[in-house]
Amino acid sequence: MVLDVGTSAVHCMITDGLGNPIASADGPIRYFRPEGTSELTLEFHPQELLNAAGLLAARCLKQAGARAGEVKAVSVASQRHGVVFLDRKGEELLVSPNVDTRAAFEGAAIDEELGPDIYRRAGQSRGLLLAPSRLRWLENNRPDSFQRLDSILTVGGWLAYQLTGQRACEPSLAAGVGLLNVNEGGRDGPLLEKLGVPESLLPPLSTAGEIVGTLTPDLAAGWGLDPGVPVTLAGADTQCGLLGMGLGRPGDTGVVAGWSCAMQMVTPRPCYDDASRAWVSPIPLRAAWVSEANLGDAGNAHRWLTEGFLHRDSATEERDAGAAAVPPGSDGVISYLGTAPTAAAEAGLRRGGILFPTPLQYQTPTPARTLRAFWESLAYALKSNLAAIERAAGRNAEALCLGGGMSRSRLLAKITASVLNREARRSLIPQASARGAALAAGVAAGLLDGSQPLTPMWEGVEPDPAEALEYRELYHQWKGLYHRLQEGDSDLY
Repeated sequence: MVLDVGTSAVHCMITDGLGNPIASADGPIRYFRPEGTSELTLEFHPQELLNAAGLLAARCLKQAGARAGEVKAVSVASQRHGVVFLDRKGEELLVSPNVDTRAAFEGAAIDEELGPDIYRRAGQSRGLLLAPSRLRWLENNRPDSFQRLDSILTVGGWLAYQLTGQRACEPSLAAGVGLLNVNEGGRDGPLLEKLGVPESLLPPLSTAGEIVGTLTPDLAAGWGLDPGVPVTLAGADTQCGLLGMGLGRPGDTGVVAGWSCAMQMVTPRPCYDDASRAWVSPIPLRAAWVSEANLGDAGNAHRWLTEGFLHRDSATEERDAGAAAVPPGSDGVISYLGTAPTAAAEAGLRRGGILFPTPLQYQTPTPARTLRAFWESLAYALKSNLAAIERAAGRNAEALCLGGGMSRSRLLAKITASVLNREARRSLIPQASARGAALAAGVAAGLLDGSQPLTPMWEGVEPDPAEALEYRELYHQWKGLYHRLQEGDSDLY
């Protein structure tokens, strides 16, 4: 059984011993802004999330027709940039998921003080997403809670603690919050000291497949599982997504297109770039790393667009059918929602939106044109950022694999293949992160050794030569207009 706490949803999946999905279920994560906090603050209710995971586990057991005793191991994957601070008794002092930006000012100060050092040692380049910035925020704003602080956990580590009562952290999750030396694979005492993070607050590192603990009797009884089932931390959801797509060899490149859009290339060693754009972190179950270009909240933008403008009750196939009839260039509609030519590590607030020709009677921006424009903008951003990680890694990607919720769109894969002018491979299992995390559960159960990749389950899509030619020019137009928007070019107004 796999539990994957993403940004927008919690996923549960039951697989067989080879990682083939048998049943899956998911439910949304509800965020709220505590009274008296800034607009940058978002949290989830810990007990509410834990209860939701239990309901999903019960639903999967029923769907699979499985008995409690048939579950041999549980693995946990999660969003990378979220943390939960606990006191000695295990009570939550601070819940800070990756959408919580309350520590933006503390993060900016950390970037100014230690940005290059953090990047070259911890592989990250946005201080506001790191645990040290949240720690500074707690000290500055809740000194009483700061004095009670006993442990800094990742979101995945927090869930594993709820399941087992044991505190641990997996390396790829530690890297996501800036608490790992990605070159050496352990804690970085000198850097942590500069950041003001006592190592005594950090739980031991536990590699994917290593047993953290076993299900507690009370939780097992409430969830319909047997007590004593081993639990392991599978790692960061994005890296697990690569494993779920059957990737793991140097040069393999995949995109986990969920709430955020993380494009990662597997590398045999840590690969940095001079502009600190490509994040660097280890990949679970492999003696390898990833070079990442993160495109930001593309999935969040897609959900906003779908729910607000594009017939939210229609299926992906139905929406795509209309957009597929629109020619390349979307009849002049241009999208800048959630993605940009630059990686999220470089971007802050920027100008964006949907542009279309006016007067409207000449070319109405229909839902089909708008959706195609969104898919095109995502493909353009993938092209621009792929070039950045290829430069950092010193090699080219043979093909680009698409997983995550937005990979349900075959049209996205088709447009991406033509924009890149190379093969795009669309995962037939959108929940690639959960599938990849099943590898760690298989290792914990003694059913797998973890060294062999999962059997790829994708559909290959080749570029259309005529469309590829059109998209060469359209891409440069999209990119040029983006930069003019950011400059506030007066010719646009």
